[in-house]
Amino acid sequence: MRRRIVTVVLTLAAATVVGCGGGDTVINTAPLTDEQKRASEEETKRVFDEEGGKQGKAGAGKPKK
Repeated sequence: MRRRIVTVVLTLAAATVVGCGGGDTVINTAPLTDEQKRASEEETKRVFDEEGGKQGKAGAGKPKK
């Protein structure tokens, strides 16, 4: 039992020191260009059409009976 606790503590300590490795991630906060906006709108329309062209409220699930 004590051996298992030591193993868990050492594993957690190592994970804390090493981390997830995402420290070098850079988030692009630059505004979209007109071309990117058009591409996004076209993609949205394409997906909308593929899914049957039905638009519902955001977060609306199955209707309650």
